[in-house]
Amino acid sequence: MRQKHAEVLAPLDDAMRLDRLCELNVIEHALNVCHTTIVQEAWERGQSLAVHGWIYRIENGLLNDMDVTITGPDEIAEAYRVATDPST
Repeated sequence: MRQKHAEVLAPLDDAMRLDRLCELNVIEHALNVCHTTIVQEAWERGQSLAVHGWIYRIENGLLNDMDVTITGPDEIAEAYRVATDPST
């Protein structure tokens, strides 16, 4: 994953790089969940189902929304693009 997102991670110091790598891991896993048979079939049946990307921060005890919310297969690519944009 570090190599895949090298452009995003390169300008960061070690602590920030670790945090961002954890965030990117959450984003990747949210994308993977969207591609599972269970989720895809639920969407095909018209069921209301949303996949969210959240991360828990041990240092402050807060659950942070990664701004990744996918409610249908047509949203997967755009949500991933926005979440991994190096300019954000």
